[in-house]
Amino acid sequence: MATLTRASILTAAKAVVEELGMEKARVSDVAKRLGTTHAALYKHFKNKDDLFEELTKQWLLTTEAPILEYHTAEPNVIAAHDWLFLLAKTKQANFKRDPKMFMLYTTNVAKSAPLSTWLFNRLWAKAEEVLGVDSPNHQVGHALITAFDSFHNPALSFAWANQDLPTEFEQVWQLVSPALNELTKKN
Repeated sequence: MATLTRASILTAAKAVVEELGMEKARVSDVAKRLGTTHAALYKHFKNKDDLFEELTKQWLLTTEAPILEYHTAEPNVIAAHDWLFLLAKTKQANFKRDPKMFMLYTTNVAKSAPLSTWLFNRLWAKAEEVLGVDSPNHQVGHALITAFDSFHNPALSFAWANQDLPTEFEQVWQLVSPALNELTKKN
């Protein structure tokens, strides 16, 4: 048997989720795939939630790389528009491409305050970076991400199949952009 590592456990856990779905995935299934006991996995992860939350983080770091690595030569309102649209397109593409992992992500973000905080703090900070503002506790980033919730929030993914993303996104943008233009003039 190969040496058991966090990375090998996460790889096996992802395979189990993709095979069985999040609802049926168990730590014992992961252990079986690795040829070990479930107790051996607890040397690397505190419990099932810890394992699947870490898997969610790893999946997000991979699938959301384009969002978090987005760079603009000059932060401004137009860059914020493009970044927000990239955020929406990326989330919706992940939902279509990998529905079982997306369900894991949706469930874990809803039930884990630390995971949710980790995710949203990163998004709020990036929104402000792209817009070129800096507010206490990322208030501007929070408001901006919230305004576009229906396009990227996994809890609202049930509506994406019937959504005309470009049209609906632009409708919200037309409401929000005047306030952003005013805000960036002040900075």
